[in-house]
Amino acid sequence: MKGFRILVDFLNFTFFLMLVIVVILYIVVGDRIEIITKIVKMIIPVAYFVGMFLLAVRSDQDKFEKFRKEDKLDEIIKYLDRVDSFKDILVIITMPVLILLIGMIEELSVIDVIQALSAFIFMYIWHIILFRKREDLAGMQCVTNFDKIKDTIVVFILPLVVIAIPLSTGLATAVDIFQAFAAFLLMYVWRKIMFLKEK
Repeated sequence: MKGFRILVDFLNFTFFLMLVIVVILYIVVGDRIEIITKIVKMIIPVAYFVGMFLLAVRSDQDKFEKFRKEDKLDEIIKYLDRVDSFKDILVIITMPVLILLIGMIEELSVIDVIQALSAFIFMYIWHIILFRKREDLAGMQCVTNFDKIKDTIVVFILPLVVIAIPLSTGLATAVDIFQAFAAFLLMYVWRKIMFLKEK
């Protein structure tokens, strides 16, 4: 598995290096400084969240390997009940409200509403998956080590979901970045609290 990981890292590095070379040639030979300025303005807001996501994936990949070697991926770390489900839904409902309130700093727009809805739908679908009843455990709800790893990745994808809409329209502002960070922080803190008392 280590050889596969080295190969993937090498391919990622090679792809990144080729991309940088092509972009530099495109800018220098084509005299397109204005285009690169626009691209940089679009990349800056998302770069922070992509960096956080990549760090989380890298960390969770190490946890995955550790649990897989120890055969603990399916080990139950927390049993869930209706109170946990209710609290999770409450936090998921609070998140779009928070996004809309932050959007009111400037002027509430359709993009803010779409951001709030997309974040709500994204996290609610994950809630349904996470809080499913397991047939192999007589219908009980629980979280395994593997579920927790997937949950961490989902929480780190959340700010990318929130910021994707304004970035795609080219209208991303500091408020949009703040909305994405607030949604992430709310879910991250909630998940830390929810998994605080395991089993």
